[in-house]
Amino acid sequence: MQYRRTEKFIYKREEICSIFRSDDIEQIIAKYDYIVSIDLERFVYLRSTLPPDFFDKLALSLREGELCYISFEDALSRWSVISQIPMVLILGTTGKSGFYKTRFGSIEFVHVPHSHEVIMANTTEPYDTIRLAKKLFAFEDLKRIDRNMHLIDYEELYAED
Repeated sequence: MQYRRTEKFIYKREEICSIFRSDDIEQIIAKYDYIVSIDLERFVYLRSTLPPDFFDKLALSLREGELCYISFEDALSRWSVISQIPMVLILGTTGKSGFYKTRFGSIEFVHVPHSHEVIMANTTEPYDTIRLAKKLFAFEDLKRIDRNMHLIDYEELYAED
């Protein structure tokens, strides 16, 4: 099978159907337990070696062609502005909002109205796979959706880094 000879580990629906020569995606994932469905949009091949940044790559693949960056509570936790650690990867995206609960972890996408230029100017270069919102940009994102504002440590928010 061609999927065994590649380093690829995330597939689109049409790719899986082509590999298994069937359009019945539910039958494919029922028969082959090493093919894991992510909302019938993306599929993970478990017999491949998953890289350390696999989960980030999975998230980005769900919003292919859109700009995504870590923001909201997730980014503020990484900047120590929120002491709680979210149990979900929270991304701002130029694409549609959505929530994915997978066996690998949960991913939340929140649509943002920012332009490409604004996002690039207010996020850091990715230290892994996904760009990270700068502290005040993540705060403005969170303020815009008015969620969990009571968790903010304002001293830390305005402290020099």
